[in-house]
Amino acid sequence: MSASLTVAFDLTGTLTKHSSSFFAFMAGHAEMTSSRVLSAGHNLFEVARGVKRCFISTPVIPPSFKRAVLDHVSPLRPSASAVLTSLRVRGAHVALLSNDPKDALGARVIRYNGLANLFDSMVFPEDVQGLKKPDPSGLLRIINDRADHPGVVIMVGDKASDMLTADNAERVSGARIHRVAVGQESSAAEYIRYDGRGVVLNRLRELPEVVETISRSMD
Repeated sequence: MSASLTVAFDLTGTLTKHSSSFFAFMAGHAEMTSSRVLSAGHNLFEVARGVKRCFISTPVIPPSFKRAVLDHVSPLRPSASAVLTSLRVRGAHVALLSNDPKDALGARVIRYNGLANLFDSMVFPEDVQGLKKPDPSGLLRIINDRADHPGVVIMVGDKASDMLTADNAERVSGARIHRVAVGQESSAAEYIRYDGRGVVLNRLRELPEVVETISRSMD
C-alpha cells in the first residue's frame, strides 16, 4: 500500500459482543459468586454487576469459574483475531480505543485471549486524562503517535459515539477519517445512514475488504 494506514477499533460491541447468555450463565452459577456479590439483592442484573466488580479479586472463587466468566461476559467476535492479524500483515497500524478502564473486563478478555500483541497501541481513558469518546483526544493520540503522516485513518465501532469521535478528530486534526460501523442495527450504523458518509458492515469479518477499498480510493 502506498499510503500509511491506521485502523482504530472500539472494544465492547465491536471486537467483543454483548453475550445474552451471560445472565443465564450467572443464574446457573450464582452459588459460586460470594455473599458480597449477592448482598446487593437477588436481581440478576445486580448480581452480574457485582461479579464484574469483584470476581477477579475474590479468593473464594475458583480460577476455573473466573475463566468461564471471562468467556461469557464479553466473548470475542469469532473473526476478531483473523481481522486484526490480516490488518497487521498488510502493514496497518492497529489501535484499540476504549471508553472502558484498563482493568475492565473487556480489556481483560483481550489479554486473556492473547490479542494484546496484535495492537500497535491501546488507548484507555486513563491515558488521556480520563476523557472518553466522543472526545477526540484518544483518537488524536493514536494519529499523532504515527512517526509518518497519518495517511489513511479508519475508525471502526458499533456506537454513534465512535462515529462522532471520528468526526471530532477530523475537525481538530484536518485529517480525513473514514467511519466504519459494525452491525446493521447498531447506533453507529444509524449515525452513518443519517449522515450519509461511511460504511456499514454486516459482520466484522467484512472489514479487510472494506479497508482495501478505502485504501485504493486514497492512492
